Order: sequence, then C-alpha cells, then structure tokens
Amino acid sequence: MNLKQNEHHDTLTASAQKAMSSVVRIHCRGLSENQWPTLLDPRQPTKSEWTGSGFFIRWKNQEGWILTNSHVARSAEHLEIRSTITSEEPFEVECVGLVPGLEPDVALLRFKKNELVRFKKIAKIKKLPYLKFANSIHIHRGEPIKAIGYPLGMEEPNISSGEISNFIGGTPSTVERFVTDAAINLGNSGGPAVSSSGGVIGINTAIIWGANNISFITPIHLAANILPLLEKGIAPFLPHFGTHLQRNSPPNADFLKMPSCRGTIVSRIVPGGFAHKAQLRQKDVILSVNGHKIDRHGVIINKKNQLRKQNIFDILQMNSPFSPVKMSVWRKGKILKRSSMIRPMPIQTFPVQPLWNQRQYVNLGGMILQEVSEELIEGLSETYNIDPCFLLRDFTESHSKLLITHICSESEAESLFLEVGDFVVKVNNKNVYTLQSLQSVLSVLFKRKTPSSVLVETSSGLMANIKFPIVGLGVASKIITSNSNNS
Repeated sequence: MNLKQNEHHDTLTASAQKAMSSVVRIHCRGLSENQWPTLLDPRQPTKSEWTGSGFFIRWKNQEGWILTNSHVARSAEHLEIRSTITSEEPFEVECVGLVPGLEPDVALLRFKKNELVRFKKIAKIKKLPYLKFANSIHIHRGEPIKAIGYPLGMEEPNISSGEISNFIGGTPSTVERFVTDAAINLGNSGGPAVSSSGGVIGINTAIIWGANNISFITPIHLAANILPLLEKGIAPFLPHFGTHLQRNSPPNADFLKMPSCRGTIVSRIVPGGFAHKAQLRQKDVILSVNGHKIDRHGVIINKKNQLRKQNIFDILQMNSPFSPVKMSVWRKGKILKRSSMIRPMPIQTFPVQPLWNQRQYVNLGGMILQEVSEELIEGLSETYNIDPCFLLRDFTESHSKLLITHICSESEAESLFLEVGDFVVKVNNKNVYTLQSLQSVLSVLFKRKTPSSVLVETSSGLMANIKFPIVGLGVASKIITSNSNNS
C-alpha cells in the first residue's frame, strides 16, 4: 500500500469512527412477517422481537430524525433506540413514514414527545450528532466504504470494511442497489455505509444467503428523493414507465426507418400510466430520458466514465415522485419531445398490502375472509400449493376481492366444504366484492336480530347455507367487534 492509499485508508477509518456516534441500535416488538399461518389467519398473530440499525439525520434543519430500512420498522408495534453516547439507555421512537413494498427499502423515524430532550440531557450534549448525505449518483466500482451497524445483537456499533464491488440496475419492479464485499449481517439493516468524506452513500440493506462477501446497499439518493413524502406519512411509490419496453435490434430499427439502432421500443401501453399520460404510442422508440441518451439495451451511452452502468429505469428512479420527466422519442421518421409527471404503475393484477396494521379480515362462520393481496397469494401458494394463475383467473372473472384464506377446524365453514382460495361473490343473493360491501350486507342482516342462516356463494360455484352465523371483524391482531369464538 503506497502513502496515498494509507492516507485515504486513515481518512476513511477516521470518518467511520466519527460517524459511530450518529448510529443507533433499533429494538422492535411486533408481528412476525415470516409466518404463513399468521398471514392467512390473523386472529392469533405471532409476536416477536428483533433488532436493526439506524442513524441520525437532519431534515429541514431539524434534529431528531432517524433513517433506517423499511423492513426493520414496518411490522413493529413498539420501537426503541439505544446509543453508545447514552450508555444504552432506551428511548421511544415512532415511525413517521416508510415504503411498504421495500422499493426502496427506507423508513423515517423520530423521537417521541420529550424523548429527544431526555436523550440530549443524558448524553450531555446540546446538539444531536447526525450524518450528511454523500453524492451516491456518482459512486464507482472499487470505492472503499465502511458499513456501520449492530449485527447479531452486538451492544456496540460494528465497523466492517469493503468497497463498492458492483451495481445491480433498477428494473420495472426494483430499484438500483450497490453491491459491496463489506460484511453485513442480521442486525446491520438500516445502518449507514459511509465514504472517506464521512457522508452516507447508502443504507445497509440485505445479503444473499449462502454467498460470500455479497451484500446490498440502498443508494442514499433514493432515500433523499422520498424524504418529503415520508415526513408527511405518505407511502412513496416506485416510479414506472407504465409500458412494456423491448430492446431494439438492427432488423427492427430498419423497419422503423431509424438511421441507427438505439433506444428502447414501446411494445405496450398501460392505460393510466406514465407513458399513456406522455402520449406515447406502440412502436415509439425512447431515445433519451432527461437528456441521458440510451442504447438499444436501455443503458445510458456517451458517458465520460464507464466505471458504472446505469439504465433507463435508474434514470427514472433518480427523480422525486411527481416530478416531471422529459423524453426524446422516435416516431415515423421524426424525433418528438414528450414529458409527463412520474407516477406509479397502475395495478394490473393483485394489490400489495405488506403492512400488518392495515390488514382487515372477517370471520364468517369459521371462514376467514381478507381482501386479496400479493402477500396472501404467495401465502396460499406456499401453504396449500394453489397455483397463482388460477387465483388470478378467478379474481379477474369474479371481480371480487374477498378471498377465503383460512377455514377454522370444526367450524360450520369446514362442515359445508368451503375451500381456501375461493372468492366470495354473494351473501344472501347480494353481490359482495370488498370487506366494506360484505360488512354493509351483514350489518343489515344483524340489525334487527341474529338471522337463522346466511347463504354464501363463491367464485367456484360452491354454496354454503351457514346456520346461526357467528361473525367477527378485525384489523390485524386487534379485534374491533367480535361475537366470534376462537375455533
């Protein structure tokens, strides 16, 4: 190692040591995300505890904000932080905003009332230490970093060394990730990855099980873009072109009468999406986005430095939600200018609902009904080996969201041979498609007296005349109203 490398290493080490005072251990108590029985039958959720990491930032010149991963906080019912500068004293914090779908995997926390004052009093400081954001858009392979956090239950922050070894570009459903060979373990999630400047280039996020020295960092510019929404408690969305894109090829470029083969071809427009609002058409060719020219594979071209490859999705994700994006488009021998506001992908299949505290259910005669989501579809596939394609077909044809996710043992629903994976479409000959419409029908039935029976019909044609129905309504683990047993 030469003198210059020694100096750089010493600077990075000093920066990481200074950053430690801004890194906190996060203690979480809440609901387990990894248990399919709990997901499909939320009456008796599995409680658990876990830890993660986070770090202090300043936002709008205010202190007391903590940045971490969404997967650390999103299922927590109680959050505490601990810091070395307060001798591991616990302080209550709350989640202000997070990204439910983990793209990007970011959450914003803050101290609960009076806890910031108590923290500074115990630490004997007037100002809270915090970390600044570095420029993560111009990071290259080989740049050294330090990953800081609290892995595997350690009580003091751990510093691991490594470098940015690679990049995984964004896709229509995922954001860009930095790859590092720095050691990241369970508990590191949410901690900062810092550069020699002392600034944060990303948030330590994930690992690949069974791989050696391959870990992932969420670039900090993706977090910075959504902070205004997180602060307001608005769930950020993943920017999407709202179109299917096809790589260009010389034969297709000839057909489209292009002078050279570059850009990506618009193959299908999703109604209501970004491309639709920008007035793009099928067989248009996107040549550039926000001034970045792209090649036929959708990769940025004519870059001065080729140490990092970025694609058309990375360009879109560099921008804040609802900001304008400009494009150059080839159409029938002409180059057109098009623009639109960044927007999410319109829902084409199942909605996403990863948040426990927003999951609702109805227990009707021992039949657990929830509104369909990607998470429930995965749970049914893993638990009962139900083909998601069949569920999508029934969902599309029935127009109902009321999915049977569990049949209670020795219940009326079981004796009537109702099946998990069916959609309820009618109750007493009334169409029901959502929990709200179901509850409206049931409230009318139960308004005067308990009905002697309730007739339920499903998407597969099954019928069930439930005698003396018992109904329970709930949100996650908290029962709102209940006449139900726990069968």
